[in-house]
Amino acid sequence: MMYISVFSQVKVMHYVTNITSHLLIVLYLCITMASFQEIINSDIPTLVDFHATWCGPCKVMSPVVDNVKSELGSNVRILKIDVDKNPASSNRFKVRGVPTFILFKNGEVKWRESGVIDKSTLLSQVQNHITK
Repeated sequence: MMYISVFSQVKVMHYVTNITSHLLIVLYLCITMASFQEIINSDIPTLVDFHATWCGPCKVMSPVVDNVKSELGSNVRILKIDVDKNPASSNRFKVRGVPTFILFKNGEVKWRESGVIDKSTLLSQVQNHITK
């Protein structure tokens, strides 16, 4: 995984479902904070996963987050931000431990939790904010 740190840029992973093959495709995007703001201002729930490569609990949560995305498909966006590569982002959202998950919808924080979370809790929190 390659990360790019350039001043106000933040490296995120944006999960997109390929409708024709039903495979999960991971696109690595380098976006500006303005683009990040546009994404979290969306009416589509956006789960931001603040993590670190050295973090054991983060490694445990990675497949859980992938499973949640697989189940919810295009109803949710998931962004992963490496706190070591993007300290400005973690400071902005007062991330003090990893993993930290913040769920945004329409630019507002709808839910926030740090540490290992079971799949059903994570799935439930995201599903509560999906517009049907």
